[in-house]
Amino acid sequence: MKIIIERFDGKKKYESTYELRIDEVKGQTLLSLLQYIKRTQDITLNFTAACRMAICGACAVRVNGHSYLACDTKMEELLEEYENPESMRISPLNNFRVITDLVVDWEPSIENLRKVKPTITPKSEFSEKTGCVQTQADVDAIKK
Repeated sequence: MKIIIERFDGKKKYESTYELRIDEVKGQTLLSLLQYIKRTQDITLNFTAACRMAICGACAVRVNGHSYLACDTKMEELLEEYENPESMRISPLNNFRVITDLVVDWEPSIENLRKVKPTITPKSEFSEKTGCVQTQADVDAIKK
C-alpha cells in the first residue's frame, strides 16, 4: 500500500510516497502509522501529537481530503471507509498556516479560544464551603 504525504519544508511543497505492507498498516492508529513511517523510513517527517487521547486535536490531519484525529483513527476503519484503496493521501489541515509537513500553526485558533473563554467560570460567591447551587435557568443557559 502507498501512503502519500504532502510535505512542506518552509519554502516549497512536495510529496513523499511510502510503500508499506498491509500487515504494517493494520492494527495501528493513523498516528502510530505516522510514527512507524518516521521510525522506519523517513526520520525527517514532521507531525504533531500531544495528548494521544483524542482531546487536544493537535494530531489532526486530512486523509483523502477528510479531517481525522490521527490518535483516534484506526487504520482498519480507514481502509474500510475508503474500500481498501491502493493508496492514501495524508495532508495537513485546511485553513491553518502550515509550518512544516503536517505541522500547522494553532496559535490563531488558541487566541480565539482565549477571547471567547469557552469554559464555565464559577461566580465569585461560590466556594468549597457554600458550594455551587444553580437555578434551573442557569442550567438551561449552559445547555444552550
